[in-house]
Amino acid sequence: MLIDECILFGDFMDLHVPSSSRLYRKITDLKNLEKVLEEYYMRHIMGNLSVEHPVFFKETAEHIVRATRVFSLPGGHLMMVGLHSTGKVTNSILACHIADCELFRLSIGQNYSYSDFRENLKQVFKQTGMYGVKTVFLLTDSDLIKDTFLQDINCIMNSGQLPGLFDSEELDNIIMELKSQEGAANLPDDRDAVYHFFLQRVHDNLHIALVLSPTGSMFRVRCRMNPSLANCSTIDWYDRWPKEAQLRVANTYFTQVDIEETLKENVAKACVDIHNSVTVAAEQFWQQRRRYYYNTPSKYMELIRRFSNLLSSKKISIQNSRNRFANGLLKLSEASSMIGVMQEELGPLGPQIEQKTEEIEQLMQKLQQDTEVVEEVRAIVTQEEKIMAEETQIVQEYAEHATNELNTVLPILDQARNALHDLDKSDISEIRVYTNPPTLVLTVMNAVCVLLQKIPQWSTAKLLLADTSFLKHLLNLDKDSIPEKVFLKLTTYSKHPDFNPERVGMVSTACRSLCQWVLALEHYHQVRKALIPKQKQVAEAQEALEIAKANLKEKNESLRLIEEHQQSLQQHYNETVEQKETLANRKLLTTKRLSRAAVLITALATEKTRWKEALNELDRHLQGIVGDTLLTAACITYYGPFTADYRQGLIEKWLTFCTKNQIPASPDYALITATTEKIEIRNLQNKGLPPDNYSTENAILVKMGERWPLLIDPQGQASKWITNMEAKNLHIVLSTDPNYMSTMETAIRMGYPVLLHDVTEKLDHGLKPILQRDICTRGGQDYIKVVNMEIKYNPNFRLYMTTRMSNPNFLPAVCILVTLINCTVTFEGLQEQLLSRVVKRQHPQLEEQLGHLLQSIAHDLGTLQDLENKSLSLLQKSEGHILDDQDLIDTFQQSKDMSKEIELRINASEENEKKIMVARKRFLPMATRGSVLYFVMDELSQLNCMYQFSLHWFNKIFTESVSDIHKPHTRRPLSGSIKTASGLQRAGSEFRTLSASSDRMHIGIKSDLMNMMHTLTENTYKLVWYAIFAQHQLYFSFMLCSSIMRTSETQDNELNGMGVLPEVEWQIFLHSNMLAHARHSEKPQDNQGLEQNKWFEQGPSAQWMTEDMWDQCLYINTRVSPFALLCKSLNTQPEQWESFLQAEELYHFMRTPFHRLWMDSMKGLGTSKISPQISEEQNINLQHTIFPWEHLTPFQKLILIKILRPECLIAAVREFVAEQLGPDFLPSPAVNLMDAFDEIDTFTPLIFLLSSGTEAVTQVLRFAKECRGSTEHLDLVSLGRNQGPIAEELIQKSQSRRGRWVLLENCHLAASFMPKLQAIVKSFKKTKVKLDPEFRLLLSSKSDHNFPISILQEGVKVAVEPPQGLKNKLLTSFGASGSGEVTERMFRKENTGLTWRRLLFSLCLFNAVIQERNKYGALGWNIPYEFSSADLEVYSMISENMDLLQCINYIESLPDSDSPDIFGMHTNAEKAYLESQAKEFLGIITSIKPQLSGVKAISDHRSQEEVVLEKAERLLQKLPDRVESARRSDGALMDLACLLESPSWAAHIQSVKGYDCLGNSALLTILRQEIHRFNQLLSVVCSSLRSLCLGVKGQIILTDALEEMYNALISAKRPKLWQLHSYESCKPLGSWIDDLIARVNFFRSWARQFVANAQQRISAKAQVKKNAAQGKVHQPCITEPTSYWLSAFFFPQGLFTALLQNHARKHGVSVDSVNFQFHVQPASDQVEEYPGITKHKYNVWAQAFKHPAPPEDGALLFGFFLEGACWDPITQALKDSSVGQRYCRMPEIHFLPVQIGSERGSREPAEKTRAMDTYYECPLYRTSRRAGTLSSTGHSTNFVIAVNLPTLLPANHWVTRGVALFCQLDD
Repeated sequence: MLIDECILFGDFMDLHVPSSSRLYRKITDLKNLEKVLEEYYMRHIMGNLSVEHPVFFKETAEHIVRATRVFSLPGGHLMMVGLHSTGKVTNSILACHIADCELFRLSIGQNYSYSDFRENLKQVFKQTGMYGVKTVFLLTDSDLIKDTFLQDINCIMNSGQLPGLFDSEELDNIIMELKSQEGAANLPDDRDAVYHFFLQRVHDNLHIALVLSPTGSMFRVRCRMNPSLANCSTIDWYDRWPKEAQLRVANTYFTQVDIEETLKENVAKACVDIHNSVTVAAEQFWQQRRRYYYNTPSKYMELIRRFSNLLSSKKISIQNSRNRFANGLLKLSEASSMIGVMQEELGPLGPQIEQKTEEIEQLMQKLQQDTEVVEEVRAIVTQEEKIMAEETQIVQEYAEHATNELNTVLPILDQARNALHDLDKSDISEIRVYTNPPTLVLTVMNAVCVLLQKIPQWSTAKLLLADTSFLKHLLNLDKDSIPEKVFLKLTTYSKHPDFNPERVGMVSTACRSLCQWVLALEHYHQVRKALIPKQKQVAEAQEALEIAKANLKEKNESLRLIEEHQQSLQQHYNETVEQKETLANRKLLTTKRLSRAAVLITALATEKTRWKEALNELDRHLQGIVGDTLLTAACITYYGPFTADYRQGLIEKWLTFCTKNQIPASPDYALITATTEKIEIRNLQNKGLPPDNYSTENAILVKMGERWPLLIDPQGQASKWITNMEAKNLHIVLSTDPNYMSTMETAIRMGYPVLLHDVTEKLDHGLKPILQRDICTRGGQDYIKVVNMEIKYNPNFRLYMTTRMSNPNFLPAVCILVTLINCTVTFEGLQEQLLSRVVKRQHPQLEEQLGHLLQSIAHDLGTLQDLENKSLSLLQKSEGHILDDQDLIDTFQQSKDMSKEIELRINASEENEKKIMVARKRFLPMATRGSVLYFVMDELSQLNCMYQFSLHWFNKIFTESVSDIHKPHTRRPLSGSIKTASGLQRAGSEFRTLSASSDRMHIGIKSDLMNMMHTLTENTYKLVWYAIFAQHQLYFSFMLCSSIMRTSETQDNELNGMGVLPEVEWQIFLHSNMLAHARHSEKPQDNQGLEQNKWFEQGPSAQWMTEDMWDQCLYINTRVSPFALLCKSLNTQPEQWESFLQAEELYHFMRTPFHRLWMDSMKGLGTSKISPQISEEQNINLQHTIFPWEHLTPFQKLILIKILRPECLIAAVREFVAEQLGPDFLPSPAVNLMDAFDEIDTFTPLIFLLSSGTEAVTQVLRFAKECRGSTEHLDLVSLGRNQGPIAEELIQKSQSRRGRWVLLENCHLAASFMPKLQAIVKSFKKTKVKLDPEFRLLLSSKSDHNFPISILQEGVKVAVEPPQGLKNKLLTSFGASGSGEVTERMFRKENTGLTWRRLLFSLCLFNAVIQERNKYGALGWNIPYEFSSADLEVYSMISENMDLLQCINYIESLPDSDSPDIFGMHTNAEKAYLESQAKEFLGIITSIKPQLSGVKAISDHRSQEEVVLEKAERLLQKLPDRVESARRSDGALMDLACLLESPSWAAHIQSVKGYDCLGNSALLTILRQEIHRFNQLLSVVCSSLRSLCLGVKGQIILTDALEEMYNALISAKRPKLWQLHSYESCKPLGSWIDDLIARVNFFRSWARQFVANAQQRISAKAQVKKNAAQGKVHQPCITEPTSYWLSAFFFPQGLFTALLQNHARKHGVSVDSVNFQFHVQPASDQVEEYPGITKHKYNVWAQAFKHPAPPEDGALLFGFFLEGACWDPITQALKDSSVGQRYCRMPEIHFLPVQIGSERGSREPAEKTRAMDTYYECPLYRTSRRAGTLSSTGHSTNFVIAVNLPTLLPANHWVTRGVALFCQLDD
């Protein structure tokens, strides 16, 4: 219930309750929960509508609730585990907000360090501990740039503190701050107590939220190294979004998309199906191609966003285009419809024009008469207007003079008023207080009273002064209405001599202002009085002037009426003229329109048809726009990492999804046609884009991807295209350049494009803000933060990233930041490029013409498109009548003429292109061959990371191979007697050149092509073979051959000459075993028909085959028609298949029909007298049952050999290659250094690829001395720690010095120096760097992924390894490769003869033999000794006098394959070696080629976790917990330990005197020890299996041991933990488990027998004593097995010691004086005499406990297996094994203890006559590994004992055979 229905609790459902008052309760309403979360989210983003809102589906809500609960708990920490972009960060941030916590995140820059992290931790601690702020510290994978970060987090989670985080001063500041805070009174004074309080607050308030991805092994390692991550946090697993959630998200986002409501739900379902189909495809991509791709929810969101955006833009684009075409068609239709109307209008226009002409003449005469009258009246009016203006001017001047005089008084009056205004109440009160005012005051006040027309006395004045508005009355006094008599009366006071402001002011300030006011009014009155007469005169003048103006106005009115009449007449005249002109223009316009309409219709006649088609096509697109846009969005989102075949498969699935969901889409949808035009594609290809659809799709992804592209570009083609496309201002930088970010900053500011080369799987943290486009806008300017610094962001900036890794593993953290695009070259793209090269070489004018044609076609198509766009644009922008736009018509006419010309040119160009393509196609087989060769060569990098070959290098080889088809690249002859030029043979003798030229004139094109193809194939092989190790050379040859044949199935096979290899046969060759098993599991019903056929059952004649062999034969019998008789023949023709098994050169053997071989054999046996009738009948029967292997193709023969005789496969493959390609394509000895050296130059390094135990110094020194006579010009540096700067300085010095060579050894030990070395090698080609022409750089390295790929691709590689085979080893020793240990001088030693040379040759042969024995594994040497050439050089001596040529020629005449006899080995050893070689060979092929798909048996669609869990649980059910149980169900004792601890046993031991087989037998101790060891092993195995189950279920953390155990169970190997507690074994897991159970059962049976017999004997003790007193014979002890299974023992030497001790105790002798004598028992009927390796199982219990009693002395031991020989039961001696019998089971051996010195006398009588050397001291080992180490007991961990076995041959014979006994086999 908890899983099906998740129960949620929370305290945040009430939004209005503060966090301190929340109630924790169950959440039952999920819809309400979603609304609450949405409200919290809106509050969190503060209503920012630009932020994309998440969808709170069920799983998201559950995660948020969990996180909120954790953040609400004191000390709660959360670890969220899931793929990137599953919503972990978003959910945790929202949960932080809900829990009222502050969020703290790291700001990681390029130089962010551990000290910065510690400073951030201090901030967090202070925030939570000092200020008590609840804080969520959010850390993601990208934040954990150092392991120490997580170590600190682990410590904080575990203890709540981080020791040493704060120094003493910082702690003091923290404590002081805490004490200074409010409420700190309760804090103790103790410093430690305060600090403890601080840490407790940190513990309660700090919540660590870890966001981790489980991808890869990093998560398990982190949890293992930091256990508190899991132990002290709540783990929340984020699984993939379920389909319901995906559908909910899509439906939510599609609510804003303009789609029909009926389609929205269907589109959402299709999005879900598309996303999930990509997840399935990604899994298949890994299983079949071993390529990584992670499909995350961010891709799903990107699909939805891109679909929404594309749909909107696509609709607008299509609608705009549709409107343009529709408008153009409408305009054309309008023009056509107007022609008839215009013709009808043109007729009556002539008479109308004549009538208007007469009217115009009459109006003209009358207009002239009226004009004369008007002019006379106008003259009179003008004269009167002039006089009126003069009089008006005089009056205005007189009035202005009077006004000016009056204005001179007004300022004085204003000044007086201002003085009054300045008075306040206090000033007035000052005057009013006077009872008897001063005279001047009284005078002033009387004057004021007069002006106010009051009685001039003091009492009146006081009343006025008492009025609060006194001053206001004075200010508002109407000065113009005061009577004249008032001013006359005023003179009485104003004429007073002291009545002036100055004198009055001396008495009173207020009166001064009043005096000033009085005088101003008086002055104003006087001036105004003088101006009144003047004003009257002005008024009279103005009245007269107004009368004159009225008269003038009447005259003007009369003039206006006359003029209006004239204007009316003029207007009528003008209108008539205009009407005439209009009619004329109309006639002219109509004529022109008719003409233009004809031109327009003619010009756009063809366009009209095309526009209609385009309009219909756009309408069709509109119908399927939803489906097409959805597919386009899916392609852009998901296509990037997939190869072409996967892309095609995906689009087919997606189309079915559209059909299933009823979404209209184009049935023939393709990304290219849906997003680009042909002209765009041609332009891209002209800029270097490969001309294949896959590359075009990649270009579309680069252009349309919303993130910066990261291109997987191992061949550099994408880089070349980008360089050509972004030629202007492109900045190219290497990711290894430490200063590349400065270049990036400049490009961002300036808007330049950047190409970042050689990106690794882990991106630089400084790139993250650039990849995320983390742009902020301020003041209209965009900014981006790069390396902790904000810089301006130019929107023109573009970033491209490339990596040379062919199969990188970019984790989801990287994939969600970039648009990952696989730009690996395709077969078709490379084929086209190579075709261009070969044509350019053979017919340069043809290729040049094609290039011009393609450019011309592209240009013309672009011009046509531009013309059409221009026409549509002009039609759309045209205003008014379309036929009135002459420019438009002229443009259309020009466009028509140009379009016609261009179309003719395009048609001609296309015809020429077809002809050229036909001519080019003749060279297509050459291009196809080149493409095949390159891809075979490119696949080598999957075998070894050092096998890197650039496309540029291959193009060079291809071009040179085409240049001279008769001069292939040759290797230097091994004899060294002929000196040939290195490199491609470009020059020869003049005669040969002329001869070749002459001959070539008569050679047809097919012959030339065949020669070119052979030359290219040979050159490619010969330049690659010495760059790869010997174990891969045959693979390379075979893949060249098989790939050419496989390609021939789809290409023209006429020029191949090698036959065709169907794909079904190729898959059978690789996976026949898997296909045979899958056949039964897939279609069991098909087997019913087979079971009815008796030939499909493995009969007696076919019992020599294993079950797997038979199943494979049955499969090819029913699947491949040439094998239709195989099973029948196997069951009926034992003679045929016996000959097949005995044949030596099997590949050639099958060329001859068996019936011919049978007849020949019959004749050889003397059966030639058989009657003709019988012979004919037998011949008929043979024809129906003999398998016709002679009719098989060469590859079908390989299939048969691979199934039935795998040991012959390698030889057959060599013959196959030699037959198909030629013997020159077989692996050869080591390369001559001179050949490789001739291939390099100053700029190209020579790279030595070192195998294990090899070095290049010796060869280089020897070669340098050979070239220049000394080694002084060679500088050596062995790279390692701190040697990089030394090497760099040495290279710099050597560049300018003459003829210096620099050898950098062991580059694999200087990984940190490799980026610098890459930059150094790249700088060689810079023009500024001056290099000496003789400078050479030599490098040596083992396989190392850190070695720069660019150096490997540019350099010449030489594999350094010991030569394979005696012949090659001898050739190498004698200097055939130019660097042998035996030199000419050494071979010519003075004063020596033939004896010395024989001795030297024998020494080299001996050295080769002891080295070559290593190939037989432990059978050759117990320990794989690493013999090297240095071992031979120790014995070398200087010689002179003799040439090496004769010796080398002899060595070259030796066979290529070595007979095992020369090594003293048996044929079976060679057979085992060849089988292992064949297995390794097939393993190499299957490891590279795509895994078999479509077979259900390969995978049952279960995850690895489910498989491992099932295996572990099955093993737990199968394995016992202990060797024996304590008690039976009836309570009887069963446990040996319980028996030995019982009182009865103690009493028995005390009663025993002397030796007793029950009481004091040493075997009892061995039994107890073995049971203890097995109990311990079972405990370890079972407990680890239980822990593994818990770990897989996620209940505990997988430790290192458990993880190793997890991987071991997947690969069916024993875990290392089990090996530490286990016995020695080489068995795989399944066999080891069965073997363990058998061993446990053996010791359980032994213990049970011992307990039962001991109980019986103890209970019958009295009877035993009675028999002893009566002298009765003692019964033999039967408490031990009658025969011991030695293989079962942990410590077999302990058994031998116990047997010797028992013998010594029994006979009373010293154990040191006893040794074993060995007697092989006669073989019993139950045991096979000569079992094969697959038939060695037998009944252990029956063998161990079958005898009635064990031997009296010693013991019988069984379980031995003999390798290298077999046991002859007749002669009772060793003999050579039969062919095909590698192992032989030995009969029981009696280990009989005898006293030392008496061994010979105690032998059997038959053996007494044998000499001592007739015994072979055969070593007995626990396992076939043979080699072991010395354990703490002093015994070997593998060697057990030496067993003397009788032999009829000398013992040395078996020593060289490597004969040994084993306790167990490996299967």
